[in-house]
Amino acid sequence: MKGKYWLIFLLASFWSGQSWAYMVSYDSEPQNCVRDIQSADTANTSIRNSFTLNSSLLRALGDGQYLMLDNPDYGNNFSGVSDTKSFMKTCSNLGQPQSQITVRYLPEKGNSLIAINENSVVNLYNLGSKGIDDDKGGLLVRSSVQGLFFMLTERTNNSYPPISVVHKDDWKDVYIQGGVMIPVVNNQFRGIPTGTVVSTTPSQFTINVSDASETGSSAATQSIIYNFYPEPMNVAITASCAYSLSDNGVVDFGSVASGEVTGSTGDRNSARQVKQLTLNMDNCYGVNKVKTTVTATNNTPVLENGLVLGNNETSGSQHVGVAIRVNPQYRNKDGSNDNAGKDLYFNSSNSLTWTFGNTTTVNAMSKNITLDVYLLPSGGAVTPGAYHGTATIMMDFV
Repeated sequence: MKGKYWLIFLLASFWSGQSWAYMVSYDSEPQNCVRDIQSADTANTSIRNSFTLNSSLLRALGDGQYLMLDNPDYGNNFSGVSDTKSFMKTCSNLGQPQSQITVRYLPEKGNSLIAINENSVVNLYNLGSKGIDDDKGGLLVRSSVQGLFFMLTERTNNSYPPISVVHKDDWKDVYIQGGVMIPVVNNQFRGIPTGTVVSTTPSQFTINVSDASETGSSAATQSIIYNFYPEPMNVAITASCAYSLSDNGVVDFGSVASGEVTGSTGDRNSARQVKQLTLNMDNCYGVNKVKTTVTATNNTPVLENGLVLGNNETSGSQHVGVAIRVNPQYRNKDGSNDNAGKDLYFNSSNSLTWTFGNTTTVNAMSKNITLDVYLLPSGGAVTPGAYHGTATIMMDFV
């Protein structure tokens, strides 16, 4: 027996001198630490659900940033995919039963992988108890769709590789499992028509494994190959627009003589006091139509069945108000002329609908609508005094 222990001691010294890293073998009980060569295993991943793209976040996405698509079932998907394992332990007592794991492993990116920092991912999903790993590294796989990538996950620790350090005093072994590939997009993404089949190139993720307690040790390796099964992928785009009014929505007619307030809602061509306001719907994503309604606010009265915004200065000018109409010559940059010449009502009635027809792509669309604003007499002769009226334009996606 003395000879046997002496022999194992020599082997341990020899192998340490060669700077090997070691993995656990289950060939004998109790578990002994010997070098074990592992072959590549495969994690098979497929899209199981539809996803949602937050277009408001996409609008603000800068170069070098990625946006993770939303899916309420990430947790279920994450726990159900993978079949890749490798085992490792410290080898300070080569050939003896081991009770502690202290390993360091860092994946190498393959030719088809893109190394990123997790801080560049907007809307990053926390995968579980450990979530984001300490080194903030991540790996992406390119897909067949412009601007769409898949972020690799590592199921064992519920995180995004690379995982830099694992130290478990209470485990006798640790295994590595490849998880699902979660879709992310950059600002080059232009959407996916419903039912588009998405594919990726099989990607090999090589893990370099070394024992943290062995100074200067060279790494053993373990490979995980991520296979993505091509399937139809549906991405619903949440509707969003950047709304604004020119001059912050303020129309100032200045000082006007009461006799200069002319015209009527039926004859606006004779109105002398006309200003213009621009209603902007910019960078609209995932928008089929936008409905606009206008409502008087701050106790501003509404006249002529909603066509005229009256004066909320009760002691101010009488028989005067404001009317708004879409400029009859309005043409959008895309050639559309929705609602040209139509009135805006101030009593939430007769809403106007603007068509975008953009629900499956993220090509930004805009409408910049010229509104004519008229200061008009209403119900009698205009008397001198101050005029002030306010209204709110409401936008709804339909």
